Amino acid sequence: MYEWLLHQQSLAANDEMAPRSSSWARAKPGIKQRLWDQVAAASVNREMLVYIGKNLLGIMRKQITPLELIMMEGKLLYKYYEKLLRMNRSFDQLGQIVQAFSHACPRPKVLEIGGGTGSATGPTLRAMSSGDDKVHNPRLSRYDFTDVSSGFLEAAHDKFSQWAHLMTFKTLDIENDPEEQGFEVESYDLIIACQVLHATKDMTHTLTNVHKLLKPGENSSWSRQLRTLPRSRPNTPPQEWLTHLRRSILSKTGVEPSVMSLSEFVPDGKAAIFLAEIEAPMLDGIDATSFDATKRILNDSKGRLWLSRGASVKSAFPERALHIGLLRTRRLEDTFKRYAALDLDDMGPAWSKSSIGHIANCFATVFNYATKKSTIDFEVAVRGEDLLLPRVTAENLESMDAQPNSNLNHLDPEPQPFGTSHDRSLRLDIRTPGDLDSMAFIEDEATGDHLEADFVEIEAKVFDINSRGEAFTTEKLGDALVGFECSGIVTRVGSGTSDNNTQISHNFKVGDRVFKIPDDMSFETGASIPIAFFTAYYSVFDKARLEKDERVLIHSAGSGNGQAAIMLVQPIGAEVFATADSQGKRDFLKDTYAIREDHIFSSSNVSFAEGVRAATKGYGVDIVLNTLTGELLHASCEALAPLGRLVDISKHDIQRNTRMEMKVFDSAKSFISVDVAKVAELQGKVVYRTLRKCLDLFEAERVRPAQLLHIYPVSRSVRVVQEREYTGNILVSMGAEDIVPVLPVKKGVRLKPDVSYLLAGGLGGIGRSLVRWFIAHGIIQAAMVLNSDATRPKVLGTRNLHTAFNSNLDYFIMLSSLTGVVGNASQGNYAAGGSFQDAFASWRTSQGLPTISINLGTVKSISYVTETEGVAARMERAGYVPQEEEEVLGLIEAAIRTPLRQSPPLQSQVITGIGPYDDVGDILWREEP
Repeated sequence: MYEWLLHQQSLAANDEMAPRSSSWARAKPGIKQRLWDQVAAASVNREMLVYIGKNLLGIMRKQITPLELIMMEGKLLYKYYEKLLRMNRSFDQLGQIVQAFSHACPRPKVLEIGGGTGSATGPTLRAMSSGDDKVHNPRLSRYDFTDVSSGFLEAAHDKFSQWAHLMTFKTLDIENDPEEQGFEVESYDLIIACQVLHATKDMTHTLTNVHKLLKPGENSSWSRQLRTLPRSRPNTPPQEWLTHLRRSILSKTGVEPSVMSLSEFVPDGKAAIFLAEIEAPMLDGIDATSFDATKRILNDSKGRLWLSRGASVKSAFPERALHIGLLRTRRLEDTFKRYAALDLDDMGPAWSKSSIGHIANCFATVFNYATKKSTIDFEVAVRGEDLLLPRVTAENLESMDAQPNSNLNHLDPEPQPFGTSHDRSLRLDIRTPGDLDSMAFIEDEATGDHLEADFVEIEAKVFDINSRGEAFTTEKLGDALVGFECSGIVTRVGSGTSDNNTQISHNFKVGDRVFKIPDDMSFETGASIPIAFFTAYYSVFDKARLEKDERVLIHSAGSGNGQAAIMLVQPIGAEVFATADSQGKRDFLKDTYAIREDHIFSSSNVSFAEGVRAATKGYGVDIVLNTLTGELLHASCEALAPLGRLVDISKHDIQRNTRMEMKVFDSAKSFISVDVAKVAELQGKVVYRTLRKCLDLFEAERVRPAQLLHIYPVSRSVRVVQEREYTGNILVSMGAEDIVPVLPVKKGVRLKPDVSYLLAGGLGGIGRSLVRWFIAHGIIQAAMVLNSDATRPKVLGTRNLHTAFNSNLDYFIMLSSLTGVVGNASQGNYAAGGSFQDAFASWRTSQGLPTISINLGTVKSISYVTETEGVAARMERAGYVPQEEEEVLGLIEAAIRTPLRQSPPLQSQVITGIGPYDDVGDILWREEP
């Protein structure tokens, strides 16, 4: 190294390294630094070069090793390995290879040697993912991250913490025997080593150790064999192809097959290759003789390879797909036998050397009893030069736009001017109780184009939330009716807004729960009046029956309710006592309403009761307008005079079913609860009468709005209410330009009143649910018959619907069954019908006709499974995960919103009701790849 550096210095000094290179050594430090900065900024490779170059002297003096130096600048090391020139493209290729491998070898056990900074780990883990929920639906069973240095392991654990439940982090020196280091030999399906093996001392010895860890066997590629087979001749007769097939199977297995008809075949423990559906469907419309022969072969042979053509992926002949569901069921019913399906490409000739090669390879693989069943793919489709294997991949409801409207927690609100949302009805919602940052406006599904007869529609301008803002921290937000009072403009009225029908107690009319504010009154003032003055007037006069010169104790007297009560009782000569929770509020009451200082008490403790008794010479007050709870409520009762009335407007202790000693109501004292929302719901005439009296007082200028109206944005107003550091009313003003959080619009299904829809089948619970949901313009095929003829409703019924309506549909939705995907013991016929519908959806979609097949499992409360005793438990043991009714309806709604036309064939089928792999347990169908 030193000699090389001297040589480079000589070249530079003689201008032989570059023109005028002799001047480089004389450059000023600032110029050198600028050059280093420019070089380092160009790429991570050059940044590493500059970093090493600046510290090269220490390396040459052996004061530090290059690795130690790089480890000191950890961020640069990770950046170097992740963004190394040309490595990004290599990682993309690695991802593609790993993705293909994990498809052919599901849930592999993976070992990474020399993981280091994890630059190859990330692409590998992302490739072994399924759907949007990549962490919880991976395509691997375990990932062992190793490195010769333990210093990388902790950082890797932090970096890949979301995958930690699938990963282990260990040291491994691959130059030494891995078994002696605690690694199980022949246990890994895939081993990854990125930029590490070449650095070992003996590559042959290293690769021997690597091979020792791999599972035995060879992952051969049929597509590779396919390319070596010669093209077929156009006019070879089928009988000659059968001869070629016999010879090919003999050469691969040592078994010479015999060719005979279905009626002639005697199983006697033989393995059978079934050829009938290569040219035409057989199970669709099978006669009794052929059915008996097929059943005999399935039961008495030691296995069966069922050949078809154009039956599955990109299905051209859906009628040839019934055997897929049938064989899936047989594999569950008889786990000792092997039932496989090979679907040949319908785009080429039925018989060719290529197809013979595939048949022979498949037969040899399936009936090689030295190979575990769990490693065999029992269903293969040939399409061109590709071999396609069926796999179930995870997709969440959000990404499919099928999330039920009742669950919006996954969405992120978008800041929008409030005025841009006037084309839909919004309501404020808090998605996480107690978390004010989760407040957002969501679409109110209770509203729509139709307005009920006894409703009015208001374009709200200002809301008064007052003490109701506390409800945002609890689960009882709906009961609290936050925003129950507002001011705004009436935009629509229902047909029943008069009070002619006395049977409907909650009809609206102007002056009832909706009344006109004076022309000179602002929306802010108007919003502060209804609840505060209705509550005070109704509580004090209607319920407590206040008389002249009586004494009244008003708790929380600085609030909107409290101030309204003060203004209503003072003119008739009542003696007012008040409480407030801060000195500032007590000063406000004294200065604004001329309440004597010795009549104002703290509501922070029970001392106010003793103060009231002292001020009244031990007699007490006639009325308490209560907002306090717990022991403060008990003390309020003790402050009552004989025949006193306590009116509780908080409902806090009532809702929590708090105990109270009845002794405090001795001397004929009364406890009265006031629920303004309930009065408004059931006694519209009372609301009308009370508010009319309050308005008369306003017009006569005998009362005025509560002092100190505070106007805030939504989240700030709620925080102010919770902090209780306010006097008067807390208002929420919603201007058109105000920026508010709004959840993204979910495109709904607009029903068309001028069209018809057809629901075929589905007379059970799911069908009834769909009828209630009322679908517009389309067909939903939901036939389900569990008997020996169960394929007819699904096959013949689906075909008839297609023939009758063909291309004139907005959508064609088939509610198929999960049994068609995983099988169901003793229900091979039903599974066969399901696999037909899946293939039929693929075929119709390829024709540009909007179609989808939804494979349903068990649906809570409404399906045949839950309505039939014992079935639900059996299905749960079989690995089915029950679904909510609204989840199923969400999938159907998504299918209606975005009908599939010319989509990739796999998108025409949605499988539901399967839980995460690790949650299902030891289920037979899980043993297949």
